[in-house]
Amino acid sequence: MPNIADKVKNVSTFANSNIYVYYKALMKLKTTFFILGAVLLSTFVSCLGSSDTYDVTYSPDAEIVSFSIKNDSIDTALKAISFSIDQLQSEIYNKDSANFGLVLTEKVILTFSTVSGYNILNVTDGDSTWVASGDSIDFSKTLILRSYAATGEHKDYTVKFNIHQIDPDSIWWQQVNSNLDFLGQDETKTFLIGSTFYCFSKSGTVKLYTSTDNAVSWTDNGNLNLPFDAVLSQIQQFGKDSLFVCTSSGDLYRSDVSNSFISWSKISSTTPVTVKNVFGTVAKKNLLAIAAEKKGILYSMVCDGKTILELMPNDTILIPSEMPVSAFSSISYERTNSGHLTIAGGTSSTSWGTTNGLYWAQVGNLLPLNVQGTNVFKYNDNFYLLNGITGSTYNTSVYTSIDGTNTWQLSPSKTYLPGSYTFRTDASVVVGSDNIIYIIGGKNGNNPVTDIWRGRLNKLN
Repeated sequence: MPNIADKVKNVSTFANSNIYVYYKALMKLKTTFFILGAVLLSTFVSCLGSSDTYDVTYSPDAEIVSFSIKNDSIDTALKAISFSIDQLQSEIYNKDSANFGLVLTEKVILTFSTVSGYNILNVTDGDSTWVASGDSIDFSKTLILRSYAATGEHKDYTVKFNIHQIDPDSIWWQQVNSNLDFLGQDETKTFLIGSTFYCFSKSGTVKLYTSTDNAVSWTDNGNLNLPFDAVLSQIQQFGKDSLFVCTSSGDLYRSDVSNSFISWSKISSTTPVTVKNVFGTVAKKNLLAIAAEKKGILYSMVCDGKTILELMPNDTILIPSEMPVSAFSSISYERTNSGHLTIAGGTSSTSWGTTNGLYWAQVGNLLPLNVQGTNVFKYNDNFYLLNGITGSTYNTSVYTSIDGTNTWQLSPSKTYLPGSYTFRTDASVVVGSDNIIYIIGGKNGNNPVTDIWRGRLNKLN
């Protein structure tokens, strides 16, 4: 039998072994679980034996926090319409109005969520119908929806579905002035430079009238030092602030906005020519395209703003015989990084264009054909044509080109001028920085038209 010393030695050996280390760790872990279990059991028993009660607090929040509608049979874009929820005003509405002409002829599927998670009550017109998210509902009129909180309190929301009431692709037209004496003269021509309208009116002498309040009121600036035979229909803008005009005797004059177009100076020529008309300015080139006659032959020439330049060698640049030299409308513009000048109307059935002021080419067929005294202008990145006469028939339509007057198409009737408009020739059409089109003066037969109209594409409002 081992003695006490041997037992102590064996115990010491066991204590120093790895097995003993693991044994001690296991004992500590079991002790820890025991204590934790006792505490939890004590807590559980305490709760079961307690006479205390706990109040459940419910939220008084009755807000609707999301809202949408859809019905693919009415409009597939309906589900993409975003609704805003104004919690202060208790209103639900779509900021971006739905397409013009949309009619909610059928019920829509309503999807919503509330803070409480409850259904809502449709109390429109005094009705009381419960509506769950995903239900169909008549949305053809303004709704009153009542949302309830868990406490029983409620909040009523006015739900509006906004639809465009005006066709965004129509043009709104309005007469803004009438019976203006200075528009009743033999010839008139108006320009808008900066924020000032400049109207040149001729009855023997040439006078200037200006307006700075959107063509509502006008100021008489007196006579100009232009010859009595200045052809006002031939006034063309050069650059941003200069104007050129020719006379029936063949001279060319220039004036600038710096002197308010009161004083005009005659332009010299490097070769004796008779100026027959001014086509307009070639954009980006800073060249004025003109038709000038020399020895009975009509040539295409240019002016650099100071001098009518020499004819090209051998005088070979002739004005095409089919190209109109009167009763046309011209427009200067940039396209595909190139400067252009295009004329339309007159006696030609096509529009004509140039990129250097010398060589002209037929650009495209013109509709309507051979319309004289028309107006061509650029608006909303497209070209528009209105006014004018073919034979004895006035053009009552509006035409549009999206490719630089290469092709023209009849615009929808919603862009047409109203029946109260007097159709005319030789009017002035300018476009303001506020996207408003101004039609000023003109003639109906031999009678001057003394009113001013303005219009704007509704989607640019």
